[in-house]
Amino acid sequence: MTVDIYSFLLSLAVLGVGGITIVSFLGYIFSSTLRKKLQNISYFHFVKLIGFFAIFSTVAALTYQLYFELEVCELCWWQRIFMFPIDIIILVSLYYKTKTNHVITGILAAFGTFFAGYHYYYHFRGWVLGEAVTLPCSVGWLLPACTDNNGILQFGFITIPFMALVIFISILWISYLAHQSKK
Repeated sequence: MTVDIYSFLLSLAVLGVGGITIVSFLGYIFSSTLRKKLQNISYFHFVKLIGFFAIFSTVAALTYQLYFELEVCELCWWQRIFMFPIDIIILVSLYYKTKTNHVITGILAAFGTFFAGYHYYYHFRGWVLGEAVTLPCSVGWLLPACTDNNGILQFGFITIPFMALVIFISILWISYLAHQSKK
């Protein structure tokens, strides 16, 4: 499998996750029936879904780095700092049947959303709009910059930080749903 095919398949998956997140969010706001149904889903179903997204994201990121040998920029490392611990937190939460770890995953997802959004803002300006932009990760000189490799760009707007942004927002939303769960 090439990096282009892998990126294409990941992009389709992220678009699906983003679409479901948007539809469930709008349905929660505008439909009391859907809101009640979502609130009656078991807390641990939401925690398992968060765990699935986090593990999927971790494996996807490590595949880019280790299998396709793409170098990781500084801002991507910051996003990993907030994504990778979610895997462990969810496993502990499921093992001990703890019903409070959605707060921790929500906080980690909020910080990850900030870094992914900040990173994608520069990707969008540079790679999508074609502006001459110096990416923040290119000024540190300790780690490679996103501009050092050709980058991943699918459908004209999806980059790795966009994928991370969608997953972080989804985890943040699911953490909120877990908090609202009645079971």
